[in-house]
Amino acid sequence: MQWDHSEQAAVNVKFLSLLKKPCEELEQLKPSEVAPKMKRIINLIYTIWANNHHYSSNEKISDLVLMVCDCQHQFARWEDGHQRPLPIFSGSQGPEFSSALLEIECSFHLSLQKLRSCDKAILDILNIKWCSEFNKFCVTVNDLEMMMQTLITSIFSTVFSVEEGVRLLDIFEPLSTREAMKRTLQEKAEEVFNMFKKQLRMVLDQTNKNISFPEQLPQVADVVQYIRDSKHSLARPLEVLWKAGLLSEVCTGEQVLYTHSQTTQFLEEMERKTFADWSQNLEVQYLKRLEQPLMVRCKDNITKLDLNFDK
Repeated sequence: MQWDHSEQAAVNVKFLSLLKKPCEELEQLKPSEVAPKMKRIINLIYTIWANNHHYSSNEKISDLVLMVCDCQHQFARWEDGHQRPLPIFSGSQGPEFSSALLEIECSFHLSLQKLRSCDKAILDILNIKWCSEFNKFCVTVNDLEMMMQTLITSIFSTVFSVEEGVRLLDIFEPLSTREAMKRTLQEKAEEVFNMFKKQLRMVLDQTNKNISFPEQLPQVADVVQYIRDSKHSLARPLEVLWKAGLLSEVCTGEQVLYTHSQTTQFLEEMERKTFADWSQNLEVQYLKRLEQPLMVRCKDNITKLDLNFDK
């Protein structure tokens, strides 16, 4: 068995040494010069995968080239050779959240720098420094993952609109490839979806009640405006949820779509009925008011005149 491990190590060193020179060249390049050189490296990786049976599985070859890159994408906002802009968090705690995110990124870069400092030991099977630093790197990443979960929970506790919730889900989407973070983000997506369900229930409850408006406001116009505002308050967040794909990810998505459709139909019918009732009463109502004097004498003082609108 010991001979098998030695043989495996020797074969791995032989094949991995193919990547040494191209990677050293890659290290000297500017970000804008990286893309043309990647084709050769990818071809070499494929050669290793095709000819070395120790790396002849998708899992192993993925672990070989992707873990550190994935972590940079997840914890340091790196994407396609560029760092994504720092997210802007709303509310009075926004600056605090930004500082916490930068602290996580700083810890990640520090750990990555330590790992990079022993890169020459990667192909030395007798040197355990690389393995030791890589294990420390993995521990750090796990700690940062827990810190990020706590931060995300704190950020979402300040969210009160579907639009803001979806925006934050998009910001933290790169983390969803990690299993623990995926569960956390799924929970937050459910919370955002529940915001819309709550808003939908509120509209339903209001439409089932006798809505009263201040007497000094035009009654018919207020009803119509309320109906249109209610439809608009549901249309925008629904559009945001639809574009984000959340409606297909939650189990109650179809039911909520049906409820929204029924509510919208009810509001539209309510608007049509309000207009029809107003139209039918319009002629008689205003003919009668034409017979009404615009001004009358005050009851308290007959020497004065008082307005007689809508009396």
